[in-house]
Amino acid sequence: MLIPANSADMVLRDDSDEGPAALRVHQVVSPFSPEAAKGSSVLVGFCSDLGVVANSGRPGAKDAPSALRRQLYNFAYNGPRKILDLGDVVADQGGGLAQMQEELSSVIRSVLRMGGRPVVIGGGHEVAWGSWQGIRGHLGDDLLRSKRVAIVNLDAHFDIRSIPIPSSGTPFFQIATSLFDSRLAFNYICLGVSEVSNTAVLFQRAEQWGVEYVLDREMQNFDDSLISDILDRFDLIYLSVDFDVLPPWSMGAVSAPSTFGVPMAVVDAVIETLVASQKVISIDFAEFNPSFDRDSLYARSASRLVMTALR
Repeated sequence: MLIPANSADMVLRDDSDEGPAALRVHQVVSPFSPEAAKGSSVLVGFCSDLGVVANSGRPGAKDAPSALRRQLYNFAYNGPRKILDLGDVVADQGGGLAQMQEELSSVIRSVLRMGGRPVVIGGGHEVAWGSWQGIRGHLGDDLLRSKRVAIVNLDAHFDIRSIPIPSSGTPFFQIATSLFDSRLAFNYICLGVSEVSNTAVLFQRAEQWGVEYVLDREMQNFDDSLISDILDRFDLIYLSVDFDVLPPWSMGAVSAPSTFGVPMAVVDAVIETLVASQKVISIDFAEFNPSFDRDSLYARSASRLVMTALR
């Protein structure tokens, strides 16, 4: 089910006595409305860690949307895009992961149809299957054949495992096989891949499918030419960000911490450059786990990246 975001239990800073240019996110964000959607960034929470548990990860990511909103709402707002908050997709009584993903898919289709750009806060990386179903449902297969559409995933993991139970480790396998079944291209680019976090069979599958990837150790500095090349080759981009792409010392509050990682400044620059191109149609963030945070430090870092995506 979809429930409204609730800021009632948040401690929110107010500097508005300094004037209209001293506003924070909580003072400019509005509840979602169809009339305001066009040209807006639309926050959506996906409160699931069912896929993480199925993938033998550490549970707790279902609480990420509220933890990140608590930080995000207090950030200074410098525009330019309007921000709407549509609320959270949560599990129905007795409902499972597939039902949540279908509901997220429906939400994303609606937001895209109204001209908004979804910014989804997971939850485990099972969020990606729900996101993609919504994107594909909106675009339609004819457009997927005529336009060059890329999936860019900032992640230590390929997430193309083939285990029979869908999980946080299978979303891009699910996306790939669904596209192959329809004879559509799977344009998947994974940035920040860890050699020690992906088995040989995953690298073999990535090679077989023509997956483009860059290892974490090769992304220690921002390479503008890498992102420019992606933007030159593709018309539309679905951007997914798994917080475990970051180094463990700057992001330990995730389901499966990295062993090396891509510096936050590089991840931020990649997000900023892609979003500024106006080619990104939908974004999701995954795997933040507030159960392992320290004084909300990791939540602040994660929310900073979400803020970059909202601009």
